[in-house]
Amino acid sequence: LPIWMYFIFYVEECERLPDVDIAEAPEGPPGMFSLLPEMERRLRGLRQEASKTSSITIVGETGTGKEVTASAVHLLSKRRGRYVAVNCGAIPKDLIQSELFGHEEGAFTGARRFGGYVRDAEKGTLLLDEVIVAPEAVQIALLRVLEQRMVTPLGSTEPRPFDVRIMAAAQIPLTDAVSDGRFRQDLQARLEMYTIELLPLRERIADIGVLIADILRSLGVRPEDRPRFTSAAAARLLRYEWPNNIRELKNALNRAWNQARDGEMGEQGLPEPSGNPETSLDNTKRQLVAHLRLTKGNIAEVARRMKRSRGTIDFFMKRYGLDPNTFRSG
Repeated sequence: LPIWMYFIFYVEECERLPDVDIAEAPEGPPGMFSLLPEMERRLRGLRQEASKTSSITIVGETGTGKEVTASAVHLLSKRRGRYVAVNCGAIPKDLIQSELFGHEEGAFTGARRFGGYVRDAEKGTLLLDEVIVAPEAVQIALLRVLEQRMVTPLGSTEPRPFDVRIMAAAQIPLTDAVSDGRFRQDLQARLEMYTIELLPLRERIADIGVLIADILRSLGVRPEDRPRFTSAAAARLLRYEWPNNIRELKNALNRAWNQARDGEMGEQGLPEPSGNPETSLDNTKRQLVAHLRLTKGNIAEVARRMKRSRGTIDFFMKRYGLDPNTFRSG
């Protein structure tokens, strides 16, 4: 039997969500279902895109599950090769090119032949995590590789074909990195054939039960273990703003489960909410209104300042019933 977590909580004002029959929820890997209509719409589009060969960029704050989402897309794609993730920010800058594209024996002092991450993912999927930090030279090489579908290992003059689904992950939209001069526009166009922005956990708190169920399963918790929370623990989970998002939630649940008694998890190990009574959604609305006033209703500029996609800003404008025209008169 699947593990599901249910929470009932009351607030003075909330978004009315349609009823969801969990039996009708799409089956699939973790991270690909949401109770929030806007997030589910995005994930539904991603599920449809999974079987194609187009490159995909996943945008989201740290800890929002970008790599989990990329892995899920790979599983849904049914590609026969491996899923390989490489953090472009963790590889020394002078080694990124050889790590991605491989190198021949003797290409540099002590070098042994290495196929590289691209060819390791042959017939599979390669995730370029934190792609924005890739140096200019590597961005140029990536552009050439995506255009030609060939890689040339360091120390070789022989291009080699490959069949790999390329995905990228970044904390801000690639268009913002292009505007800041940190990223090539031609490479952005190649990587953003399809883009999804993952909402931070504080903006999708309706999903916390679904996410908790996925996380507990990943920790090896079984239905017969009867996992559950005390009411005080559940209140903490709902009231905390989760600045580090799903990654922080997973760490907290790991601690809570290790201290559980007969399957019941208490407040031990869970972060304590701040004393500020304002909800994170109230904060989002206040920031949005402030930016709308400053930009006189310029939605594109608001998105840039808040480091969010235009679609997400439109989503919150609709949620809060805001009309940009009311801010254009100054």
